[in-house]
Amino acid sequence: MKKIYSLLEDLNDFFRKNEEIKAVIYYGDTINRPDYFKNFFITIYSDNFNLKEEIFSDIKYRINDYFDVIYKILEEDKISFFTTRKERININFKFKNKYYEDVFMLERENFIIDEIVYLKRDMTGPFFDEENYNQKLINSFLNELENFFLQLNTNNVMESYLIYSKLINIVFNIYSIEDKLDYDLWYKDTNKEIVKDIMNISEGLDINLINTKIYKLIDFFMKKIENDKSKKIERVVNYIRTKYPIFFNFRDISSVPNEASSNVILNDGYVFRSSSLSNYDEVFLESFMTKNNIKKIIDLRGEQEIKRYIKRRGKDYSDNFKEKYVVNLYMNDIEEIKYYPDNIRQNNYYHVLKEFRYIIGDLFKNHISKADEEHFIIHCETGKDRTGIVIAILLDLLGIDKSTIVKDYLKSFQDVKKENIEFVIDKLNNEFGGSENYLIEFCNVDKSILDKIKKIFILI
Repeated sequence: MKKIYSLLEDLNDFFRKNEEIKAVIYYGDTINRPDYFKNFFITIYSDNFNLKEEIFSDIKYRINDYFDVIYKILEEDKISFFTTRKERININFKFKNKYYEDVFMLERENFIIDEIVYLKRDMTGPFFDEENYNQKLINSFLNELENFFLQLNTNNVMESYLIYSKLINIVFNIYSIEDKLDYDLWYKDTNKEIVKDIMNISEGLDINLINTKIYKLIDFFMKKIENDKSKKIERVVNYIRTKYPIFFNFRDISSVPNEASSNVILNDGYVFRSSSLSNYDEVFLESFMTKNNIKKIIDLRGEQEIKRYIKRRGKDYSDNFKEKYVVNLYMNDIEEIKYYPDNIRQNNYYHVLKEFRYIIGDLFKNHISKADEEHFIIHCETGKDRTGIVIAILLDLLGIDKSTIVKDYLKSFQDVKKENIEFVIDKLNNEFGGSENYLIEFCNVDKSILDKIKKIFILI
């Protein structure tokens, strides 16, 4: 640690004396823990690229004064140094010319930047301003919190884990300010009960438990907010929690059409789409449903599929919860590849339209037609295929344009392709005579029911 600080001072002095360059120095590992020095980054900014070789050469000699470099990689605008396994330090330099754009982005990531050249991730040194820094931490926490819920909401699991680690880091920083200790020293004082408490919700993350851990972390954050700010910040936190409920692939079916400024504006709060909710804590799930006036969950998973997941995960909806809330409309496993043998995904989508048409009819007749009275969540396993097809049919019936339906579908999961849902919409219109005709002629739904559905959902 001492050697890295000494190198910092040496490089900082070097950059300050050179008037033709600016530099930004920061460090941390891949989960943004600033007390780790596994990766050390310096970005050098100058309009004079002729200086690059001279600067890289000077830096190389300086690093060799402090660390045993075992190898380096030199690219066009980048040089990386890797030290011995014992020290485990990677030092990376980039040469760029757009200084202020990068600095703005780094400020949003809660780095503290000296006016001239120097950026640090911890709180020590002459550039630390406690009041200003604390406000930056609060803003950063709220920004990252919204991003966390958004990423988890759209199934970007790894990104949500990384953001959760950032949030842990911000809370640690807020608590260490109060104790007026260097972050690194405060974090390692494991005798402190608060350190143990926060560590308990940062270790052993499980995606099925993260919904309870994030709320505990929010509680730790709120405890350190001054009284005159607490109500305002609490309103922001509650808004974020309401906007992005912590279920994978969860959203109101009206959200994308209304955001996309479609010709049609839909009523919201009636139907929500999601991936399977059977793994979540049922007390939490029931509380969320009650708060949002959601009366039931429609599960499109097949019978054998549910049995497989119970075997793999050890749980499904409990009998009591299922009796109160869950309606099973079984879209069972697709075993035959008989429609489109060269495209399994399109084969399966067409199979849903053809073979599950009466289940789709049941859904529209007995559930979607009553959505204003009995708000519900609909899901399959991941919420992108069977659920995606059903929602595409509904949105098409309601007059939502094809491009907006595609946008909604693409929001569902990282491996979706727009041609799959375009295939469904094209089949509905070209083969079945449109979604309304499909529901009437093939799914046995009366036109009066479809007119009622339109009246329920279409606001404008």
